[in-house]
Amino acid sequence: MSLEKQIKVQGSLKDEETYGTPNYKLQEKVKENGERVYRRVEEDGDVYEGYLRNGQMDGKGKMIYAEGHVYEGYWKDNVMEGKGKIVYANGNVYEGNWRDNAKDGKGKMIHEDGRIYEGDWLQNRKEGKGEMIDASGNSYQGTWRNSFMEGKGKIIFKNGDIYEGNLEKNIREGKGTMWYANGDTYEGAWKANVRHGRGKIVYKNGAVYTGDWIDNEIKDFFKSLSFVSDEPTEKNKWQEDSEDYYEDDHDYDHLWESFQKSRRKID
Repeated sequence: MSLEKQIKVQGSLKDEETYGTPNYKLQEKVKENGERVYRRVEEDGDVYEGYLRNGQMDGKGKMIYAEGHVYEGYWKDNVMEGKGKIVYANGNVYEGNWRDNAKDGKGKMIHEDGRIYEGDWLQNRKEGKGEMIDASGNSYQGTWRNSFMEGKGKIIFKNGDIYEGNLEKNIREGKGTMWYANGDTYEGAWKANVRHGRGKIVYKNGAVYTGDWIDNEIKDFFKSLSFVSDEPTEKNKWQEDSEDYYEDDHDYDHLWESFQKSRRKID
């Protein structure tokens, strides 16, 4: 887009004047070093302040969106490109790399509820290696696919339990090992966040069971156990929630708080 005219103002911005195209208003400011920066007010209420090139947002600039989001960083041909920081209207903050208006590359997201994700992004999705920590101290380190914890990873729970193994869409699924804070250890198959399939548990008192599990319960328990632990156990379950529409489609507002399902007491 070619500009119809330029307004040179030394040290301050002149009152807004409409020119160039009918869908925004543009102001120019000439800095003391001779560089020109602009203030562009879009028809929908978005306001851009920064550098332009051939009428396009290009270089460092700040966009204040009508919805309340604020982005400050680099642009190329009217899209966010390179390093930048956005503060969303709901209080969430992302800082990192952008490509073609999307979070892409290395970046850090701080959610208003205290959750922090730092790692890889691909087209606005958590993708690759990353770590999530919540306000209570639970954490996950491992692989992400399409913003889900998926693949190999490690979960450290605030109560001291540790899970390391496979996950699918935020739940323990496949092979994995759980080190419980009370000293017990389970290694084997998981399904829908519970022990299911072939597995081995070693209790802190020395009791060992190797065999089949069904929905978190031992099958034929007394046939394979040398002696029985009377230690109480707990249950854990993972529950996901959705994020605001302009961020990850299935991010997790209460990622950790529903971990209520785990093991059962053996009477």
